[in-house]
Amino acid sequence: PSAQSLKPLGKNFRMAGLQPVQFEAWQESALSLNAEILTSKNNEEAARQEYRKNIGNNLPTVSAIANWNQQNSFYISTINQSASTSTVGVQASWPIFNGGQSLGQVTQSYALYEKAKADLDVVRTRVLTELRKQYDTVMSSQQRVAALQRAVDSATELTKAMRKSILAGERINMDAL
Repeated sequence: PSAQSLKPLGKNFRMAGLQPVQFEAWQESALSLNAEILTSKNNEEAARQEYRKNIGNNLPTVSAIANWNQQNSFYISTINQSASTSTVGVQASWPIFNGGQSLGQVTQSYALYEKAKADLDVVRTRVLTELRKQYDTVMSSQQRVAALQRAVDSATELTKAMRKSILAGERINMDAL
């Protein structure tokens, strides 16, 4: 296509502006609604909970226990004899050593948690960098379109003035070219 085949912008053409105009509002929206950031936040939370779970596996536990048992005998020597037993108590356990497995799990889960935090920071930085780039492109494009429209208007007025000068005899046709 040539320049002559392009249709000019209409007189009432106006670029739609950004709503909202402030970058901070777009930044807040991106940080709270971007799918990549939300996924990274969830991955970080899952890694944090796994780390806390592995720490909890090394802590002592206390359990309340209760048991009740009733037994009826049907042997010839003990017909219709029954015995009931019940026990109630508290049980405590503390994992002292399990071959280093617990410490290894804690160390590994902490490293994965730190990696998830770093990944979240990388995703945030990448999303905000791309947002800034796109925001600046839109803002400068609006200004560029407005400047080009003013240049077209100025050139149109200059052409009109040149034609009037030719008609008045102050200029020749060669000046218009």
